Amino acid sequence: MALFKIFVGNLNRQTTSEALRDAFERYGTVSDVAIATDKTTGKPRGFAFVFMDDADAGRMAITKLNRSRLDGRRLLVAAGDKKPQPKKKSKAAQGSQRSSRPFRSRGASRGAASGRIRVFRSKDEKRLPF
Repeated sequence: MALFKIFVGNLNRQTTSEALRDAFERYGTVSDVAIATDKTTGKPRGFAFVFMDDADAGRMAITKLNRSRLDGRRLLVAAGDKKPQPKKKSKAAQGSQRSSRPFRSRGASRGAASGRIRVFRSKDEKRLPF
């Protein structure tokens, strides 16, 4: 029987595996909870993986617990197959950022007319402007 892997992000650093297990056991049997810790300090990194026996119960837990609060933080809950990707900006939002930059014509963007200084490095890594 394959376990259903669930990613839980934005965890409070003080959240314990027992608290996570209690939250997820409302929706089905939890077989394991793994809270990620830093290798050098041993402190929690703020995310965990919950393994559930039943995939349908896992999907129900994802829909019910995503964006819910646990220990004062809003959780990000997703299927553990892939990392959750940040939301991409729409084309309209990207276009508005481009329009805030000053306009340059093609001729002014090249060579000495643009006001740029060319910098060459010598063998001893000193910068010499030309």
